Amino acid sequence: MVAVGILMVKYTMWFRNATGPQHWLEQYTGEGSTYGVYKLLGSLLGVFGFLTMTGLMDGIISALVQPFADTFGGISGGGPGTTPEP
Repeated sequence: MVAVGILMVKYTMWFRNATGPQHWLEQYTGEGSTYGVYKLLGSLLGVFGFLTMTGLMDGIISALVQPFADTFGGISGGGPGTTPEP
């Protein structure tokens, strides 16, 4: 993912020429914004790839999901009507 993110940022023009302009996007964000969105997506892909590669993404996902653990029956999947194993 990191390599694809770097390539997406470095070769934005090639990606845009390969996929064409995203008219639905440029309608709302302005002419030529496809390049900026590809650079943004490439940067995010690179960061998420690096975090996943180093194992830091697990901590981030756990921190984001933890507040909802009690609401949805815990992260382990035990829902209403299930009994914990001894």
